[in-house]
Amino acid sequence: MLLSVAVTILLDKDLSQSHLNFAAKLQTTFVSHFSELYGSENISYNVHSLINLSSDVKQYGVLDNYSAFPFENLLGSMKRWLRTGHDTCEQLERRIAEREAMLAGVTNDRICLEIHSTPVQCLRIYQGSSSYSSSFRLPDSQFLERIRFFQTKNGQYFRICNILQNSHEILVLCHPIKLLGDLFDYPCNPGVIGTFVCKVLGDKIVRVKVNKVKRKCLVLQCDETQELVVPILKHDIFI
Repeated sequence: MLLSVAVTILLDKDLSQSHLNFAAKLQTTFVSHFSELYGSENISYNVHSLINLSSDVKQYGVLDNYSAFPFENLLGSMKRWLRTGHDTCEQLERRIAEREAMLAGVTNDRICLEIHSTPVQCLRIYQGSSSYSSSFRLPDSQFLERIRFFQTKNGQYFRICNILQNSHEILVLCHPIKLLGDLFDYPCNPGVIGTFVCKVLGDKIVRVKVNKVKRKCLVLQCDETQELVVPILKHDIFI
């Protein structure tokens, strides 16, 4: 939990400013506990370097600004583009050319993404000024149900029912979520990172302006009556 909470803070733009020193203490404590549990001889360079993450965030911003994960993900995609071990550069050049040709005809218009899972009938997806397809149809799935949640800028949580657009504004029709308590109390109150045990109030629907949305959330089932809401730190709204 020490490392998890610390990294969550360092990934969040707001928390990394208000709780940077706290994250640094968590990381130092984690490395100290690691030494006690596994021995100082097992503290590798990667483990020791965790102590410096807070300094990096202070100088360069949140961890995602210089994360190597996108680079590694692209390497994985490029590996799948190869058919054989011969002429790999030529294969990659052809695959890249094919992708560029395919994307050249993609429209920049905002798109409608239909999710056929009651009560959501139509979910409009916005990704700045660019879109990557003109039409999608997604299957029903439990995962889609789990990501239909968001947090507002004033700290409230909701489950999306529908998203409507008129000539003036975009409104989110949603069920409020009642926060029931905390899942853990160490190393901090989970409210610091926006994680709570909750219950969806399905008998009430409210409207929220889309510019009031702060971030999406994932909800996990705890038991038959309670769920756990977890903020999704890296995303575009309603992507």
